[in-house]
Amino acid sequence: MNRAGELFRQIQHSVVELEAQIQTVSASSQQLSSGAEQTIMAMDTIFNVVEKSASATHNVSAAAQEQLASMEEIAASSESLSKMAIELQEINEKFKT
Repeated sequence: MNRAGELFRQIQHSVVELEAQIQTVSASSQQLSSGAEQTIMAMDTIFNVVEKSASATHNVSAAAQEQLASMEEIAASSESLSKMAIELQEINEKFKT
């Protein structure tokens, strides 16, 4: 009977150790799960920032294109005014003579 009691105590001790190991693995698994959730939240935040940045970049690009078009119009108008001024001077010279 002593031998059987000793074997049961060893089995009980092994079961207690196995339970402790299972709890350790479970706690580690929960930590990993929590870390994964935090990583997902961080990735969502990064995605939102990138999306906003892309939108702002698009807006800046559109504004730059509009400014370029305006500058081209101003340059064309300036050239036209310059030609008109030359023509006006030529006409004015005709009246002076």
